[in-house]
Amino acid sequence: MSALSMRLEEAYRGGRMLDGLEPDVAPADLAAAYAAQAELAARLGPVGGWKSGAKGLTGPMAGSALPASGFAASPARIPAQGLNRRGVEVEVAFRFGRDLPARERPYSRDELIAAFDAVMPALEVVDSRFANYPDIPTAWQVADFQNHARLVLGEARPDPAGFNLDDVFATLTVDGEVRVEQANGNPAVDALRPVLWLVNEGPGRTLGIQAGQVVTTGTLTGLIFVPPGSRVEGEVRHLGRVEAVFD
Repeated sequence: MSALSMRLEEAYRGGRMLDGLEPDVAPADLAAAYAAQAELAARLGPVGGWKSGAKGLTGPMAGSALPASGFAASPARIPAQGLNRRGVEVEVAFRFGRDLPARERPYSRDELIAAFDAVMPALEVVDSRFANYPDIPTAWQVADFQNHARLVLGEARPDPAGFNLDDVFATLTVDGEVRVEQANGNPAVDALRPVLWLVNEGPGRTLGIQAGQVVTTGTLTGLIFVPPGSRVEGEVRHLGRVEAVFD
């Protein structure tokens, strides 16, 4: 186990923030960061799902395993303990209905869609184990589960292939005040492109996609930070609502 994954595990379990990383601990590149992420995921328990995203149609893609211990069903109460920040994003998530083991031939887009058995609204809670976030290197964020903290899932609906990712309207409400109303706001534009990367080249290939896991497809509302005690609601039109209260 690398010194980096050990340091991050200590921060996760202790609920504390890291001031930085020594040169001999910091990841030298993204490959080292993803390797540390995989080690950390294995140490923190079963993987409940994945996050994926990109900036634009040609921008670099990123992804992360998500520990099942951080998942909750809507409506959720999220304790303040262990959270340093409370960033929130509304997303669309898909559930895998079958395994997608690593193979030499890449999975096609049609195969990916056929592997989904449900679609649902999701609220990702963003946090960091680093005190200087977001002013930290990209590789540090990759190792730290891409700044992931919790995932709240709304009601799962069948026929995921029938949900149109190209025509999505999302709303984010905090304490009854609408903070964001956004049409087609996914920064990846093509939301399945980073999911395909995750499965074929990214951490999903390393750890293996399993039936029952979910994958998020990138923020629809941007990232908003909220204070303790906030009640946050997300809605994706034609899909449903998701809610969390921060104790």
